[in-house]
Amino acid sequence: MTSLDQVMQNGRLSYDENVRYYDLGFYDNPNEFFPRMDIMETSNLYFTISAIDKNDPVVQHVFRQADNNEDFNRIKVATADIKRKYGNTNTDSYGARMYGNGYFDKNQYIWLANRLTKKPVTKSATISILQPGEAKPPCLALLDFKFRNEKLDMTVVYRSQNVFLKQPGNLVALRKIQSALAEEIDFEVGTVDLLIISAHIYKYDWDVANLILEQNKDLISKYSLEG
Repeated sequence: MTSLDQVMQNGRLSYDENVRYYDLGFYDNPNEFFPRMDIMETSNLYFTISAIDKNDPVVQHVFRQADNNEDFNRIKVATADIKRKYGNTNTDSYGARMYGNGYFDKNQYIWLANRLTKKPVTKSATISILQPGEAKPPCLALLDFKFRNEKLDMTVVYRSQNVFLKQPGNLVALRKIQSALAEEIDFEVGTVDLLIISAHIYKYDWDVANLILEQNKDLISKYSLEG
């Protein structure tokens, strides 16, 4: 939740256009949209994570209140939806682009495993999630893996991320991929370096984002950004 703190406390006011209800976690009318909405935005937010845990205390604090709080429930539902997108049978999102289920002919996950097996110290175990010329490119842009200091580190680049709603699910799903790849090639799991070119929170969620920060200020104060 350090990124939540960074955006709300240090971000700059900007705006987005044609914001889909889906992007705010309203899945009943996903294609309806707000013509314009203000955002708080931090550019090129970078930090290193040594441990990612689905039982993160801040996330669990939100989930425990989800049944009685519509806004908290949107985070919980979005987390489940995002984890589905990264699955190796997915055909419409990140998983499709990684595992070759409809977007790319090559299974990029297998390609990564083979490359790291043949040359563990390679500097080019890198895959792109983007396709040239896409009208709406996915938020996740690039994954890179390095075997350094006897561990498999992962670098992730997002062109954009709604850190209020989407970050918990994305981090858990990415850690699962990193762990699976490390196990397959018999490496230990290392750190995750995360770069978000546009880390933002929509105005609709500013109040509840500040509520989460206030309710968890003692926990959040223990976290530190590195970069």
